[in-house]
Amino acid sequence: AAASPKRWRSSVVIVALGSAIGAVALAWALKEGCSAILYFTPSASAPEWWTSSQVYFQKYGAWALFFSAVAPVPVQPFVAGAVFSKLELPRLFLIVLGGRLVKYAALANLTRIIPKRGQAIRRFPDISIK
Repeated sequence: AAASPKRWRSSVVIVALGSAIGAVALAWALKEGCSAILYFTPSASAPEWWTSSQVYFQKYGAWALFFSAVAPVPVQPFVAGAVFSKLELPRLFLIVLGGRLVKYAALANLTRIIPKRGQAIRRFPDISIK
């Protein structure tokens, strides 16, 4: 049941939507100057955190945000860079959604095609030292 394409496709869409909505919520909070972010994440106030994400976004544009959404890195610094570079929230949503769909579809497909536990082991001869 878990390996059925219908089931993993719906999971991919739901998780990607949640991630994109979370990115928009963070962007909105940053735009509004939400002090709770700095309260709960003191490291977020470090200048290098903001500066590096903004530099990447200015250098690579929306591609920086897209690739951060696909790559195994936190997307939040890149969302901050996008906000400080004046990216509109609907566009931010679509970029993060697209990147997360690619990422989670690839991960779901990998877990679907990887053989069940034990099947791969049985294909190899026993080479243990006796």
